[in-house]
Amino acid sequence: MAKPVSSTLDEELLPFNKFAIRELTPHLGEELATQVVEKLEKCAKSFYPDFRNFIGMYHKVGSIEQRQLLKTLSAIYRFKFGRYYNDSTKYSLKSEIKYATICPHCGAIANAFVVRLTKEGLWWQLGKWHSGGIAAPNLPCRMTAVHHTTSMNTTRVTITAISGNAKTGKITTTRTDRATCPTTCPFYSSGCYATLGRERMQWDRLNRSETGVNWDEFVSQIRRIVPNGVLWRHNTAGDLPHNDGNIDYLKLKQLINANKGKKGFTYSHHVLNEHNIIALQNANGLGFTVNASCESVDEADRVMSEHNIPAVAVVHSEEKRRFFTTTNGRKVVTCPAALHPGKVTCATCGLCQQSDRKFVIAFPAHGASKRKVDAIVTVWALSTGGIWFPPSAPRMIQSTTLLPWTATHTLSRSVSKAKNLARHPHLREPILWQSVPEHSTVKNTIRKR
Repeated sequence: MAKPVSSTLDEELLPFNKFAIRELTPHLGEELATQVVEKLEKCAKSFYPDFRNFIGMYHKVGSIEQRQLLKTLSAIYRFKFGRYYNDSTKYSLKSEIKYATICPHCGAIANAFVVRLTKEGLWWQLGKWHSGGIAAPNLPCRMTAVHHTTSMNTTRVTITAISGNAKTGKITTTRTDRATCPTTCPFYSSGCYATLGRERMQWDRLNRSETGVNWDEFVSQIRRIVPNGVLWRHNTAGDLPHNDGNIDYLKLKQLINANKGKKGFTYSHHVLNEHNIIALQNANGLGFTVNASCESVDEADRVMSEHNIPAVAVVHSEEKRRFFTTTNGRKVVTCPAALHPGKVTCATCGLCQQSDRKFVIAFPAHGASKRKVDAIVTVWALSTGGIWFPPSAPRMIQSTTLLPWTATHTLSRSVSKAKNLARHPHLREPILWQSVPEHSTVKNTIRKR
């Protein structure tokens, strides 16, 4: 039997109901969201809380996804406001809420409420602390590195209302402090373009808190500065705020809400564990495009196929093809702004903002550190089963030769060395890699060049 309701229930319900209506409105509309929350409030305020009276609300929604959403919200209210003599019922409700966090339809709301319950101490009191979303599985070695932790008070962002950057064009851009960058990013210590030149000077000033605003002021300014229907780019430097490698869903939700009606987009190099996959799926589903950054087009293809998240890939600096395909046949489009500098910009392109696209976008390495980036992406291409050849290398070599990484890296330096490599088979590894066919067509092709 349930325990009587405490006299402080009204004080608890008021802010919680406002939070619930705000989260439900994008999915059900404000009127229906208010009705749902008022019904849950009535159930919670009954002398012995009885949520069976909520069953009638399921007939007011049309889709299975909306019914599942109401079921999750009911479990959240029962978990918080139900009165039970033992914790067995609450443990059952906690499991129901926890597994709802991985649902593609109600995972966003479940995560938001879990974070709120955690801050109130209710989630932790019942059992093991839960940061939102289920725990990450065993991950490859690069995914287990130590992460920074960002907080609401320390994250700082600068906003440029009209960018003067030649690549982005005249759009609003932002820059977030370095603490948001995951240390698992392969370019964290070497190769990041934001650590060089003018971008480095601006980023250093932000990291010293000499410029920028806190996160709350940032989202408030985005609402005011960016007109509806207009393209803008978040993070020319920095990444999404996180807590020990898990994307901070509360901050991301604020950003999603601030972007409503606008065409915001960004990129993230955070590890794709379950928590972050859900966060990125929800962001893209709610209108704010977050591209998963990858180190090879094949890895980007896998991310798009398995997780339905738009993905981009860094490729070798000598990549000049407009279009090509991954190993599995997915189309790859090389960034038009990179191929046609001065003619195409983010402002006139907008491909990265299309969250429902079916193709990978490739960004050739550029800047003073492009050779370091070339080495990194070459290793990643090989580790994911792909291989890269400079477009200027003889076509017959590209189509018939597989070379070890050392040879591929040599190829990326100059075509003359590629020709030399073809003339000297002992430089290859014949056991692990196919050799160049010893027929006259290949020899003649190389001689002519």
